[in-house]
Amino acid sequence: MNTVTLNQDSRKKVKREMKHVQIKGDMRYYNRLQAFLLLDLRLSLAEVADYRRHTLRTLYSWLQLFITKGLNSKSPKGRKAKLSKRQKQELKRKIVAGPEANGYPIRTLDGGHDSKPYSPALGKRICHQIHS
Repeated sequence: MNTVTLNQDSRKKVKREMKHVQIKGDMRYYNRLQAFLLLDLRLSLAEVADYRRHTLRTLYSWLQLFITKGLNSKSPKGRKAKLSKRQKQELKRKIVAGPEANGYPIRTLDGGHDSKPYSPALGKRICHQIHS
C-alpha cells in the first residue's frame, strides 16, 4: 500500500494553502492538495486516484514534485510579461495623465479634426457594414 504521512507542520501548510487557492479559484491546485491530505489519511494511491478521478501516473508526478519541491512545485501560469515593472509603472502614469499630457491633442480623438461632418446616410452605411 502506497501512502504518505505528513508531519503536523506540513499538514497545516497544506490546509492553509488549500484555503488560499480556494479563494483564488484555482481548483486544479486545490484538488492536488486535497489528494495529499487523502494520502495522509492512509488511503492508497490507487484509492485516491479513483476517488479524485486522476491516473496513478498523475498522482505519482504530483507526489514527486511535492517531495522534491514542496508546496511551491506548481509552475506559474502564462507566459512571461513583455514589460518590465518600470515600463508598467511608466505606462500607468501615462494613462492616468491622459492623452493631452502625452502629446495627443483631444481633437484627433473625438473626430474634431475632420473638416466635413459625416452625413446620416454615410453613418447608416458604416453601421450596416459593421453589424452585418
